[in-house]
Amino acid sequence: MTTRPTAKPAYRYSTELRAIMLCSGFVVLLTCISVRLIHVQHTLHEKVMAKVKVDTFASEVVPARRGDILDRDRRPLATTEPVSDLFLDRYHIPLVKSIHRIARKQLGMTDEELKGYDADASKALFYQMLATKLVRPLKLEMTELLKGLQGSTEDFVIDEEVDSQLAREIVKDLYSEGFTGVYDRRSMKRAYVSDDLACHVLGYVYHGTQGAEGIEASMDGFLKGADGARYYDLEGTLVDEVAPQHGRHVVLTLDAAFQDMAEKIVEKHFKALGATSITAIFAEPSSGEILALVNRPGFKPADAGNSNPRSRWNRAASAAYEPGSTFKIVTLGAAMDLGLVRLDEWVDCFNGSHIEEGWKKPLEDSAEARPSATVRDVLAYSLNTGTYSVARQMKSLDFYNYMLKFGLGQRTGIRLPAEENGRVPHPVRGEVRDPNEGWSRSSFALSRLGMGYNLNATPLQILGLMSVVCNQGKLIKPRIVREILTEDHERVSASLDSEVVENVLSARTAGKLKSALIHAVREGTGKNAIVDGYVVGGKTGTTMKVIEGHYRKNRNLASFLGFIGTESEPALIGMVIADDPQSEGKRHGGSVAAPIFKEIAEAGMYHFGVRRLASVDMEMAN
Repeated sequence: MTTRPTAKPAYRYSTELRAIMLCSGFVVLLTCISVRLIHVQHTLHEKVMAKVKVDTFASEVVPARRGDILDRDRRPLATTEPVSDLFLDRYHIPLVKSIHRIARKQLGMTDEELKGYDADASKALFYQMLATKLVRPLKLEMTELLKGLQGSTEDFVIDEEVDSQLAREIVKDLYSEGFTGVYDRRSMKRAYVSDDLACHVLGYVYHGTQGAEGIEASMDGFLKGADGARYYDLEGTLVDEVAPQHGRHVVLTLDAAFQDMAEKIVEKHFKALGATSITAIFAEPSSGEILALVNRPGFKPADAGNSNPRSRWNRAASAAYEPGSTFKIVTLGAAMDLGLVRLDEWVDCFNGSHIEEGWKKPLEDSAEARPSATVRDVLAYSLNTGTYSVARQMKSLDFYNYMLKFGLGQRTGIRLPAEENGRVPHPVRGEVRDPNEGWSRSSFALSRLGMGYNLNATPLQILGLMSVVCNQGKLIKPRIVREILTEDHERVSASLDSEVVENVLSARTAGKLKSALIHAVREGTGKNAIVDGYVVGGKTGTTMKVIEGHYRKNRNLASFLGFIGTESEPALIGMVIADDPQSEGKRHGGSVAAPIFKEIAEAGMYHFGVRRLASVDMEMAN
């Protein structure tokens, strides 16, 4: 008899399958939980713990100290001081019995006298005693302090930005005498060593923490640091602490003493001339280090929020203008470097007046009219007609390329915010040119461009022209930041050294140009820049301002670009520009800017210990 196989019951198969699926689900769930725990423990540990601390514990910010800004000798220009805000927490003031106890001790009041003081009267008595304790150390006015203490705000700020040590002592003394409810909230305050010294270089900060303008803004990432924190449990016990990361110190190339000298000289002339503004920049030619940078009007960094926005404008880096005759250094230097002219070569001066083809107004000389002059005298007496005779010998594209090599039309890269590019016109290629790429044909008119019109440059860019002359034809990048230091004044960065941007002229051309600039001071328009006992060279500039779309002859920008030193080498290069001087008879670069250059340069020679020469060879050999 054959036995038939028994079929597996349907319910048994279903139960086993469900068990397997349930176990698999548990395994998947436990695996996901394990992965999540590992992720939280290793990847999100710090983030999760920080949230737990915020949700579970009371926290207190430990502010980072903002780094100092120092001059080249590591003397502080801007620093950070710990300060405290003293405030009253009304929920923590003493109870009535405690107030009466204080009154007996402080005022000698008797129990009989205190019987009539209910809760409100006792609070008023407490505020009266507290005000008496605070007015002297904080130098506050009694009536105003009492008015605030008796107000309705939960947390009344008694005084702001109190010296931290004084604030701690006040709170400690009050607490020991039973005056609870007064606390100090600590923070950091930005302090500037002088009211307005180097204000446009330093800039200022918002609320003591955020850099705004100047080095405070451009180097904010180094200066600001990162705040720390303290965490307390519900009983006020410290359970954890994260130390703050204090900011780095920034060392500038400025010399604080020389900067102060330059500012006093500029301030004096600013008031005497009635100018809209004056800018002066002096630098070490071999390194490009800015030793003094002055703008007037100025402002107080500690009170920048209440100053005129235009007074905070750093014109040295951000004010592009038509440079005028100081630009002739580029025109004549480029032509000499191309071998088109020599210093002793005579060029046509058109008897002081010439109309370029396509122009209605003649090009005129402000100096005595002459039929011709040497290239040396064209520079010395700032002859516009002679400059045109030189410029027209160059191909437009060659001239354009030299302008770029001199650093015009591009930022210098100095570590100051809002630096302008300036503008250099491109020669038109053919009859039609895309207006988005260049300028019209008239913008490259050699009669105007050669003497410094129809282009824009900043004072820092124009200072670079003299850098080329004094560095054997090499353009040295200007520097304002020298190094970065740790909190303990250990050097962090050594990558801020000077940089040769471009070989602009040959050393021979630069030497010849230097001797021509010495001649321009000795015999030409720059006589007011002569400093006895030193070799001085330079070029004056006078540019008509554009007012309501037209050039105005009686509204000028007066400038002087020069160097000073010994027969062996220049010690300082400098740039001075005065906007719209109003002094009668003083509107030109030679009469306005050259004397300012002279005073600052002479002060610099004395400050830096450069000895005067017994005799000066004004035609320095090259």
